[in-house]
Amino acid sequence: MVNNKEKHQIAFCISAVTFLAGLSLIATAIAVGTVPTIAACLVIGGILTVLSGVQARKLFIFTKQRENFE
Repeated sequence: MVNNKEKHQIAFCISAVTFLAGLSLIATAIAVGTVPTIAACLVIGGILTVLSGVQARKLFIFTKQRENFE
């Protein structure tokens, strides 16, 4: 059975990968020259980056605090 700490570590890794995917979409938007693609990639990439960055930070802090108490 997976304990709570392992679930949070897995969730942190997923958030970090999603953060990188969001950054990749932003880089794609900068590289591509068509306006609809730029707008879509920037919006989706920006949302993914911000939300996953916040989630990854919260999970990291939570995991570190649990390690300090154990």
